[in-house]
Amino acid sequence: MKRIAILFLFLIICACEKDHSPTKPGFSDLCTIQIIIEEAKEANKSIPDSLKNEIQTNKPAIVDKLEARVLKSDNSLLASKSFTPSSDYFRGTIKVKAQNDLKVLLIGKNNGVVERFGIDEDVDGQAGKTTTADISGWNEFYHSEIGEITPNPSTDGSYTVSWTQAPNTTIYVLEEATNDKFAGVKTVYSGSDLQQSFSDKVLGTYYYRVQASNIYNVTSSWSAIDSVSVQNSFTISGTITGADSVQVILSGDEADNQIVNDGGSYSFIVLEGSNYTVTPTKTDYIFKPESQTYDNITADLKQNFIATYSPKHTISGTVKGTDGVIVTLSGDASDSQVVNSGGSYSF
Repeated sequence: MKRIAILFLFLIICACEKDHSPTKPGFSDLCTIQIIIEEAKEANKSIPDSLKNEIQTNKPAIVDKLEARVLKSDNSLLASKSFTPSSDYFRGTIKVKAQNDLKVLLIGKNNGVVERFGIDEDVDGQAGKTTTADISGWNEFYHSEIGEITPNPSTDGSYTVSWTQAPNTTIYVLEEATNDKFAGVKTVYSGSDLQQSFSDKVLGTYYYRVQASNIYNVTSSWSAIDSVSVQNSFTISGTITGADSVQVILSGDEADNQIVNDGGSYSFIVLEGSNYTVTPTKTDYIFKPESQTYDNITADLKQNFIATYSPKHTISGTVKGTDGVIVTLSGDASDSQVVNSGGSYSF
């Protein structure tokens, strides 16, 4: 009886040593993450409603490849999978080891260039079950563009380049070149700001482009190129004599105006190589000279104007007795009018 008890105990020990797993036979520690995109191939850009139908009908697919990445909470890669969307509606799945605080990235490319990026930063995967990632930011174009460069042109070598914000972006890289082919390009800014200021630039033209990226190593294409010119500036100036409240008008490559009193001065800053006309004006006054035109400015210029009071009066009357009468004014001024019977002329 004692031998039987010892043998039974030995069999139990052996059985326990053969099964170290706390799980049941056939149990999987994987979870399935489902990704659903309503507009996978032709995600909408920010366009007017009036143009959407035309663009959706005629525009080629924006996204031809999809890449799903699953990251751990420390942003290390757990798994990735590529898909080819065949229609606007996309449903794809990827299996990973079940755990909480996963991040699911969806990257949309067209001809190898990233155009869409979306993310769900909090996905909990349960073993043997399916969960759906809620991708945000997908319908926004993953791209940054140069917004404006001001002032442009610059007359003192100082200006600011700004660019648009891209969704889910943490880093912007701004490149500068002195030619539109970007030969000899250099990085002049890398960071999270949306603008960069420059000063002490020498005369010439500078070209800029910007690229967006994020902490997940997803990088957009380069933006369209924009440029700024640094040019010399000169002054067109002079005095007004003979009248108060004279309006001095600058026209040509740019427009400006100033009000000047008798004996006062006007002054306009203009760019090298520009073309302008300066014209003084005031009701009931004539000016000598009437105006002054400058072409291809390469130096400071000065022109004084003299105002003379010369009020205008009206010569008028009526014509009777016949139609088609030509009434002619001659002398210090000339003009003519055709007047019918009972009509009036006025000079």
